[in-house]
Amino acid sequence: MLAYGGGSIKGNGVYEEVMEALKEAEKEVVEFSGIMPNPTYAKVQEGAALAK
Repeated sequence: MLAYGGGSIKGNGVYEEVMEALKEAEKEVVEFSGIMPNPTYAKVQEGAALAK
């Protein structure tokens, strides 16, 4: 799972680097975006459901 917050990860190039490395390693990726600082319990549960 690639978990991240807002758009800065895509704006600064980190997203592309990480996705390329995972692709080269032939890893399946599930993205979980929109995580805010101090996420709510509901947001944590949403991530847990994706992980399952």
